[in-house]
Amino acid sequence: MEKETKIYHHTYFRIESGYKWGEGMSHEAFEAFISEIILLFARAKWTVAPVSVGDCVDVIKGKTKLYVHPQEVSGACEDSLIPEVEAILAKGKTFSHYRTDTFGELFDLEGETLSAAYHTKDEETKRLICKFFSKPRDKRTVRMDLFELSEKVKIPTLKEYLGRCSDDTADRYIKEVFDSLVEEGRIISVGDLVMRKKDTDNQEESIF
Repeated sequence: MEKETKIYHHTYFRIESGYKWGEGMSHEAFEAFISEIILLFARAKWTVAPVSVGDCVDVIKGKTKLYVHPQEVSGACEDSLIPEVEAILAKGKTFSHYRTDTFGELFDLEGETLSAAYHTKDEETKRLICKFFSKPRDKRTVRMDLFELSEKVKIPTLKEYLGRCSDDTADRYIKEVFDSLVEEGRIISVGDLVMRKKDTDNQEESIF
């Protein structure tokens, strides 16, 4: 029997709780809100977990993980669970759910599987890097340039779709490909000075 492929999206369940941007809400109102929403998800057999900073929580089911805030419940959500979350939120008394927004697809990849997915794009990524360093650069470090390029090749996954962490797979991948170009002699990198070989006459072209 073929295993069903689960599809995930970055999803926002928008809610109205009396929270005002820049002002927040009273302690009493927040406690009433967070206590109720925790109870609703717990009754629906979701796991409720505290977050490292603040008084909000995550609610988790399978690989779906949503951050609860007085303005929205958001995160990586399996598409088939969206109606369930909406049904849970419909029971709220201290808040009301008024809209659900879905954004980019998130892929259930990590470790060697994720690394292999990146390396299917090696030639495309090499062309991207060579094109980038064939143009005049701002006075920035190579590290900053590679960070910018990593955003162009990033594969959004359940664990890596917001911001950047110190061990971001896309950052490591773009550095690996850059280093391979240096090893191949197609790019010469000395500190923050980068030179690439011209394809036509094999002469070096300095890009500052």
